[in-house]
Amino acid sequence: MMRTSKKKVSGCWHIFCAAVLLCCLLLPLGHKGLAAPLQLADQSTSVPEMLGVLLEDLSRQQGQVIGLQRELVAFAALNPEHGGQGEAKKSRWIANWLRERGILSLEEMDYLDKRVESNVRPTLVVQYPHKRTHEKKPMLWLFARLDVPPAGPDLFWASPPFTLRVCNDTLYGRGVEDNNQAIVTGLLLLDAMHRHTIEPPMGFGLVLVPGALVDFSVGIERILEDRADLFHEKDMFLLLHYGKPDGSVIEVAEKVNQWLKITVIGKQGYAGYPEMATNALAAGMELAQGLPGLQERFPDTSPMFHGTALFAPTRVEDNTVDGNHIPGIFSFYVDVRIDPAYPKDAPKNAVLALATTIEAKHGVHVAVEQMVATAPAPPTSEKTPVVVALQRAVMQQCGLWPTVTGIDGASLATAIRAKGYPVAVWGMLHNLRNQSDEYMTVSAHLEQAKVLARMLFGPQLPPRVPGPKP
Repeated sequence: MMRTSKKKVSGCWHIFCAAVLLCCLLLPLGHKGLAAPLQLADQSTSVPEMLGVLLEDLSRQQGQVIGLQRELVAFAALNPEHGGQGEAKKSRWIANWLRERGILSLEEMDYLDKRVESNVRPTLVVQYPHKRTHEKKPMLWLFARLDVPPAGPDLFWASPPFTLRVCNDTLYGRGVEDNNQAIVTGLLLLDAMHRHTIEPPMGFGLVLVPGALVDFSVGIERILEDRADLFHEKDMFLLLHYGKPDGSVIEVAEKVNQWLKITVIGKQGYAGYPEMATNALAAGMELAQGLPGLQERFPDTSPMFHGTALFAPTRVEDNTVDGNHIPGIFSFYVDVRIDPAYPKDAPKNAVLALATTIEAKHGVHVAVEQMVATAPAPPTSEKTPVVVALQRAVMQQCGLWPTVTGIDGASLATAIRAKGYPVAVWGMLHNLRNQSDEYMTVSAHLEQAKVLARMLFGPQLPPRVPGPKP
């Protein structure tokens, strides 16, 4: 009887010891046994391990990339300048996706736009781990557009443009690169950090804005003005909108973008008696053919740019009556990309000078009107923290040190720089915007997310942190 009692006592003692040990282990986990966010101030030695967990998780998200892109491509979110109904449905879907995963620190801001049926253009702001409670913790802000360009005729596509096509590692569809990949990259990172309750040294913010061709007053400019309280001097600003497939280049400067409308006025007549008419179409076509010759007059002055201005005829207004009328008026548009150092009216004056020879030869009158023009913005210095942090993160993840450059294109970065914020534009992209059979690889999404993860942890990491590659 006594021997049996000793066994019971011994067993109870082991159970008691195990319980005490378990309580000691669970004590740091917080209320209800849920793991609290890891605080770097107390566990700085665990920073590489936390990043390793995040990188490993992102390496397994191929299915998530495909699923997100499939949903986003299907929205066909064209902005009203392209005849679409905007981005409201797409933005609402993204917001619901975040809420379903418990990511609740988001703001939905709608701005009035009567050009769309919903009368609103959406802006979505997500902050992780929560809304900034003090200014000491810097943020990495990723900006992306919600809209996509028009697809153009289906005959140029190998598959329906608004239905995702998956071919091994490659995804095809309108918007997969411009700009859905940036949205998906941000969502992957948010979801992974939230699921693992990881809080990096920097906060992370995702800002999704409605698109525009050149007028950003409803989108990016509006959020920068109305919610200037979100953004601080120590924050970093990033766009995934330009780059090379290997991630080897960062854009830090953009040219001014102008649209010129050229109207040629002649005399309408019957095609059977051409001598009694003045063919505005023929004169306008000759003028359009001479525009590329103007480019050499405007060589790039900044070392960030590497060529000349661009003059590209793009759009023609319908002036037809029927097939046997010689048109008395012909209007077309020219897209101009020019170094910001040149005067605003320099492209217009150059076209007018070229037009004088056309007027004299054909007996027509030519009018040139500047329809839109982006404001010049200062370049981002390659020594700014966001560029250096991005270069370091790319080196850690991809094994190369990216160079900086300027581009002929214009993006949200111009509006951000105009507000005085240094912004870097990067991506592992083929720069296929507006092209048919637009594509983006699944692996590039994952690599981009890992680079951003390294930027968030960068200030407290050793020079090289091992991480898995797909």
